[in-house]
Amino acid sequence: MPLHYPKPFPPPKWLTEQQPRLLFDIWPEKIWADQQVNIACAGTNASPFFYIWDGKDRIYHFETGEDCDIERYLRLVIEGQNLGIKTLCPLIRFWHPQKLLGEHPEWQERYAPDAPSRKPGDQDAQFTNGCWISPFGDFYIAQSVHFAKVFSFEGYNLDGFGTFALCHCQYCQDAYKKDTGKLLPASRDVGSLEFRRFMRWKLNQWTDFVYRWQKAIKKINPEFAAIPWSTGPGRWLQWGFAGVAECSDAANRLLDAPLLELFWDFPPDLGNNLLPSFVIRYYRGLTAERPVLMLPYMQSHGQQPPLVPMVERDFRLLTVITNGATPALGYWQLGADHSVQRYNDLLAAREAFTTKAESIKWAAMLVSENSRLFGGVPDRHGELSGRWIGSGVDTPDASSFGPNQRRLPAHMESAVGVFRACLENHLPVDVITDQDVAEGDRLSLYKVLILPNTICLSDVQLMNIQRFVAAGGGLVAMNESSLCDEFGTRRSDFGLAELFQASYIGNEDHTAWWPHFDKTACFTLCPHYVTDATEFDEALREKNSVLDFIGFVAKIRPKPQAEVLGFYGNDRDLLVKARDENQIIDGTSPFLLAVNSNGDSGRVVYFPGAMGQSNFISPYHYQRQLLARSIMWVCRENLPPTIVRAPMCVQTNFFTQQNRKKLIVHLLNEINTSAGRALPEGGPPAREEIIPIHGIQVVFHNQSIKQVRLEPEGIDLNISQIESETIVTVPELRLHSMVVAEVN
Repeated sequence: MPLHYPKPFPPPKWLTEQQPRLLFDIWPEKIWADQQVNIACAGTNASPFFYIWDGKDRIYHFETGEDCDIERYLRLVIEGQNLGIKTLCPLIRFWHPQKLLGEHPEWQERYAPDAPSRKPGDQDAQFTNGCWISPFGDFYIAQSVHFAKVFSFEGYNLDGFGTFALCHCQYCQDAYKKDTGKLLPASRDVGSLEFRRFMRWKLNQWTDFVYRWQKAIKKINPEFAAIPWSTGPGRWLQWGFAGVAECSDAANRLLDAPLLELFWDFPPDLGNNLLPSFVIRYYRGLTAERPVLMLPYMQSHGQQPPLVPMVERDFRLLTVITNGATPALGYWQLGADHSVQRYNDLLAAREAFTTKAESIKWAAMLVSENSRLFGGVPDRHGELSGRWIGSGVDTPDASSFGPNQRRLPAHMESAVGVFRACLENHLPVDVITDQDVAEGDRLSLYKVLILPNTICLSDVQLMNIQRFVAAGGGLVAMNESSLCDEFGTRRSDFGLAELFQASYIGNEDHTAWWPHFDKTACFTLCPHYVTDATEFDEALREKNSVLDFIGFVAKIRPKPQAEVLGFYGNDRDLLVKARDENQIIDGTSPFLLAVNSNGDSGRVVYFPGAMGQSNFISPYHYQRQLLARSIMWVCRENLPPTIVRAPMCVQTNFFTQQNRKKLIVHLLNEINTSAGRALPEGGPPAREEIIPIHGIQVVFHNQSIKQVRLEPEGIDLNISQIESETIVTVPELRLHSMVVAEVN
């Protein structure tokens, strides 16, 4: 973990004071200004702006060598300014034949210690990558600054932003030896501590490089915007390549607006809206609510030519809005009329309620970079290799498994499962990062912290979590959370053993996949607020039956202050006896622990089972309530300030504006009447109709509300007051609406 994180520069006001409406593959023209486009980028991966700088006074075409017509591009940028359109420079990747093949071959990335330099005439030599740790990194920054000056571009976009390679150039060798005293690892092996330490070092170096890049370009223009594809090519499915990080979490926070391609059609999404929604919330967390741009793909089956139905396109765009990001669009998927007006009308109707909106701070879930990269290594949780995900379109598919069997790193699966439970129970939840917990300031804004099998935590993070609970914060943790340090090295016990009131013994594999269910875990629950839900009773086949769990379960030894709320094992009679006697007996182990607070300290719920991961991979319906009720129990009297009573198919999100004088509740209707009639791995979502939902209630707790409207419909909602609750009823939700409350 870095001891110091660079402080981000303020994003340009033109990204925060209005709703950005970015369109790709265009130059500024009146036809786009008339359709409310206010940001233009001519292409991705530099196309059609294939220009590089010689480092002196010449800008020329990357492949042909022809001099750039600078005046032409300057006119395009000025035309955009006159039309109210900002123009992004589509930067070329870290390629530069003149510098890398001619003047400085030592700046090339080297993929093996003895790899020879590439030379002119070698196959695809012009696409040789320069190493950003070498002086080429400083040259590339200088080139970006030079283009901003010469062409008056107002920002840049880059496809290829990130640290991809294990580079063995002399500069990398020397820098790593100087900083660590060690040689570079010979290969990518996430099971090796040597490689994990290198990966952490490389990501920290990338963060510092991005900060220097931002500092240089902000010096000439503080309103210049860095808007690269965040994890080139910017797909959430890249998480499947565990240990092969492309961009550090901290570097994303330094950008003015990271940009991501958002897909609904690749495994393991299987045609639902959960993963795209999670990805947007995740990036809101990476940036600490700085601007985030998402390009929802409107094509079907990944990147095949046909577009999805118009209702589905609207739904995808509104999913981005609901989860707190801004949609970007691509000219190539506008349809036969080549119009962006419909989409921008949807954005404009909501702009007043999305600009400068901040999330309601209640529950925070730590989605940890270190746990993602190092927490699912081969000596635990099964082999990741062989199940990695490629798009199969322009990302090599490295998996021998079918689409319905592919997996993400264990920590990410757990985080998605927790997010699902919060989503279906309409609980406000934000994503926070390793940086937030290490620094502590952002963590202190929340009432509840969730550790979704957050295996890798540094000593500094442990200390700040302990302080959070000591100050009254609630904690919900799962499975092997805190068992390893930030490099994935196992501790002798949980780092948070005193908070969990449990000691670690080992981890049992009760995972299963159809039709092999021979090793699932059985469990019983004891009476408690957390276990008091009808879902548990209705799942029982008979009165004294047991419930089933599919997933990993940590074997633990509870400490005296822990209240055991559940027992697991293989013998039904022993489990029933343990529950009735409320004590662990031979043949049973704790399945759920609750730790009540003394004085002002917060409550803790610890799940030995990987409850979040199971809720995403192999869920039973009662797991949602176990997770949701645990979160509600640890919050004590700090209830969510706003509650929604609606079917689970209604996605909600909660925001404030104007220093909490305005409360905004997003309601997204996720009903898909054509879902589930094709094989899930081959049936992408294709909504063709809207089924309205009636009677949704929004409840504001202990707040003085003077007016509530339904937007963008502009309907005044009648207010009912029942004790401390202010209640409004939404007459009809079609696809997306917002309940907007004015606070006295």
